[in-house]
Amino acid sequence: MANTTIIYQIYFDDKTKSFINPVAILLDNTWQDSKPLQPAFENHIIQNVIKYDNNLDCDYLGVLSWQFETKNSYRLSKIHDDIEKYPNHDIYSFYKGHTQPNIWRVAEGWHKGIIETSQHIFNRFNGVKIANINTPIIYQNAHLSRTELYKDYVNTWLNPLMDIMFDEEDKKLQDMLWIDTKYKSYSLNRDKISKITGVPYYPMHTFICERFFSTYCAVNNPKIKQLC
Repeated sequence: MANTTIIYQIYFDDKTKSFINPVAILLDNTWQDSKPLQPAFENHIIQNVIKYDNNLDCDYLGVLSWQFETKNSYRLSKIHDDIEKYPNHDIYSFYKGHTQPNIWRVAEGWHKGIIETSQHIFNRFNGVKIANINTPIIYQNAHLSRTELYKDYVNTWLNPLMDIMFDEEDKKLQDMLWIDTKYKSYSLNRDKISKITGVPYYPMHTFICERFFSTYCAVNNPKIKQLC
């Protein structure tokens, strides 16, 4: 029996909607003033998909950005054939060309202080020393994973890690998180970023959260296939 997949792609206006591949389910994240802030960007959406979508009756699940194909040079229309071509993997991702053994040490070169900030979170979570482990390379939450594995990641890692991240009682952590990372976006201007994050720049949250999944994989050792 062929494997079944559910792939969501997130968009937030007509322009970004035009990039969605027809194999994906549209996930509307159009900004409204009544919405809560999303400084961790798509990670908030991933939480809600797992919490509220009662129709995840599939073998593999992905929650991807509207930019997925342009950033990864991979057409989602190939995904079903590739899963059949390379069967029996827990995760399919798209970073074959990345060979550095630790996703956090690479991040430190782009976002100074990310290891210290993230280790503070992990010290409160499970104590894993993130700079000392070999992590699979998965960026941007760009992966299709067995649905039960995806649910386990969100319920046992992403949710509690983000609870720690947004603990306002931890003043030291909040000071480290809300720095200006100097990240430049070509799809969002400062006004739109302010509406999403509450500040006119990208704070640390999203860059930390996109590395949680690789760390989960390092600890749990699932079978991963990099498709490109």
